[in-house]
Amino acid sequence: FFLFLGLLQNNGQCHCKPNVCSGTCSVCKDGYFNLQSGSFFGCQGCQCDIGGSVGQSCGERTGRCRCRPNVEGSKCNMPRPDHYFPDLHHLKFEIEEGTMLDGRPVRFGYNPLEFEGFSWRGYAQMSSIQVSPL
Repeated sequence: FFLFLGLLQNNGQCHCKPNVCSGTCSVCKDGYFNLQSGSFFGCQGCQCDIGGSVGQSCGERTGRCRCRPNVEGSKCNMPRPDHYFPDLHHLKFEIEEGTMLDGRPVRFGYNPLEFEGFSWRGYAQMSSIQVSPL
């Protein structure tokens, strides 16, 4: 027996579609909207812009994201006139000077011949051993 967006089990609980939650499979998970029984996943992803939105949640019916100041659009991906916001390609970090959460220095490698005459190390290759440098 199929309920609106899930399969009713013997214990009365529903086994919900991937992007749907609640005991009756009637609510989209956080970060999703537009509950539809005909959709394989049940709800669509919000797709809020990581730089322009306050978070990854959106309106349950409209899919409209909450924007940072001077940013607009349903996905928060358009700066207001005479404004801009940096995307991930605009951000630069000297991460090789960072530390791990436990205070140990970050591991990295670099080739001084790759950027001859460069003032510091050029592009460093970070080690995948470290999952979260500060």
